Amino acid sequence: MYISTVYKGYWSHGQRAGTLKRRNAYLEGIMQTAIDSQTAGIEQMRPGNRAGNIARAIRETCEAAGWSLLGGRVGHGIGMDYSERPSPAESNDAILQAGNTIILHSAFALPGSGKMFVPLGDHMHVGENGPEFFMNFERGLFVAGE
Repeated sequence: MYISTVYKGYWSHGQRAGTLKRRNAYLEGIMQTAIDSQTAGIEQMRPGNRAGNIARAIRETCEAAGWSLLGGRVGHGIGMDYSERPSPAESNDAILQAGNTIILHSAFALPGSGKMFVPLGDHMHVGENGPEFFMNFERGLFVAGE
């Protein structure tokens, strides 16, 4: 599920993955890898850290689970434009500052298929003491109609 909102010129969006009516153990395992990878990136969202550390942490975590990123993309900055700075790209040496906003939504290649999977996306804020979620939706796999 992809949700996008524009309010007074500010852009935001997020993603969640789910199933219809019944749980799926295979998809739950895949989702846990996505959550673990995103969590590793979120832990890097602190004032004074390099923006590129976010992408590196996500890449290293997903590779350890046998996954790869498609195009290395893990999200983008967001605000009055759809893609503002700072970009959480591994090559980005920009230093994160309190007040930065970033959408983290990694594009993963499903193991053995090469097909893109973007199961999780969150609008995040770099707070004085670390990362803060702007979205309050559960990050796990949802089951619709259960």
